Amino acid sequence: MSRPRFEERASTRFGKQPSAAHGLLISFLAYSRNQVLEPTVLQFNAVLEDMDDILRRVLGEDIALDLLLDPNLGWVKVDRGQLQQIVLNLAGTLATLCRREVA
Repeated sequence: MSRPRFEERASTRFGKQPSAAHGLLISFLAYSRNQVLEPTVLQFNAVLEDMDDILRRVLGEDIALDLLLDPNLGWVKVDRGQLQQIVLNLAGTLATLCRREVA
């Protein structure tokens, strides 16, 4: 009997409805294997709202996060996982730079 793929084990562990963390995990795995991107039309604001908790964890308690979303912001066609990864990378860089300024 073959061992289930990591994605299948993660799906079982996180449940049938994918959470934000599960989605990010799958997108990181896809990125590491250079999987084909799946661009879809989505609202950038909605992606940021879904990432609120994980962004706060990345930034830490010492950095405040206020999402000031533009209600007139249009739709974008992008791979959701790739967009999330870009936002997380920016947040991580910002956190590092802010901590250097304080030190």
